[in-house]
This record gives sequence, C-alpha cells and structure tokens, in this order.
Amino acid sequence: MRTAGLGVLPCYLADGDPHLVCLGAPIDELSSDLWVLTHRELRHTVRMRALSDFLAREFGAPRPLFHGETA
Repeated sequence: MRTAGLGVLPCYLADGDPHLVCLGAPIDELSSDLWVLTHRELRHTVRMRALSDFLAREFGAPRPLFHGETA
C-alpha cells in the first residue's frame, strides 16, 4: 500500500524511517529549549548536581539526532 502526504515531524522521529524523505532543513522556529528548575536552596546539593550532570550527558549525547544532523 502506498500513501503520500506532507507533514512536519521532529528529526528524531523522521530520520530513522527510510520511507520518509526530508524536503528541507529543520525549521528553527519550531525548536524549543528545555529548562530544569530547582529551588535555590537545593541547587548546590550533591544530589541536584548529580541530576544536572546526568541530564546534561543524556540530552547532550543524542543532540545530532534532535537537530537533524544524523545520516
């Protein structure tokens, strides 16, 4: 069965599907930042530092996938 259509998908979803073809560059206006808020009295604690280090590693590793930079 063949279907055709156009749509906007996040790079991390579309890049892994060989049946989809990218028709343009990622749209910068659709990107968003991720913020993690902590209480000012807790932000320098060991557990919060460990959490922020973990999140930075985990979200930093797949960065090319989120930005459409994977082959």
